[in-house]
Amino acid sequence: MKRTLPTLFALLLLAAPAAVQAQTYTNSYGIWNYTTTNGAITITGFTGSGSVYTGSNTVVTIPSSINGLPVTSIGNGAFTDDYGTLNSVTIPNSVTSIGQDAFLYCTSMTNVLIGNSVTNIGQDAFLACTSLKGVYFLGNVPSYGPAIFADESPTVYYLPFTTGWTNTFAGLTTAPWTPPLPPLGVATYSNQPVLFFPLPASFPTSIGSNYVLQMTTNLASGNWTTFTNGIPFISLQITNAPSPAFFRLQPL
Repeated sequence: MKRTLPTLFALLLLAAPAAVQAQTYTNSYGIWNYTTTNGAITITGFTGSGSVYTGSNTVVTIPSSINGLPVTSIGNGAFTDDYGTLNSVTIPNSVTSIGQDAFLYCTSMTNVLIGNSVTNIGQDAFLACTSLKGVYFLGNVPSYGPAIFADESPTVYYLPFTTGWTNTFAGLTTAPWTPPLPPLGVATYSNQPVLFFPLPASFPTSIGSNYVLQMTTNLASGNWTTFTNGIPFISLQITNAPSPAFFRLQPL
């Protein structure tokens, strides 16, 4: 059957892949370059200039979402050649992949926290990060390309309840990471318990506020009920609590 040109053009538009849009986003750390593909965001570059970013000894947290869309990957070479600025970087749990050369020559970076959804790290991702001392993983062991570390010898830390870890990772020594939990305090209000705790120290001393609050009525039972999925506050009143009741914080 012979097709007209408008019909063929319409069919080509339907078959075309989703457009990649290059954009920028500004927050307290600075300006983030990113692309959007099929509703997911890839960070492609960063310029530190915001109120939190000071240009030296700086802790930077990569956004987990931009304009309501998840940040799922760090693009190839996104932070390449960031000489003498970044000190510590947190990669959020939304990210699933870290691209090739992503942090190449970030020579002042001493620590990096890698979220629990990362499943792949590209070749040379942390090559020549000569000040790197600790790489902290919140999730299971990811796959990785050649030479993701070189010219440095950081320790790779992992949480004890994650899987796939051995004594080495990409040629580096690994060790369990057991950051201290913030201490819980208990008071009463209207005969109901009020739990409070100080804000935890910043990474890498602590994971941060990624905790759940749990309760049991019998410490010997091992049965704990979760009250909240993540605690961004420093106090919580429990209503209609049984007696006795015991509480604890656990990392997510």
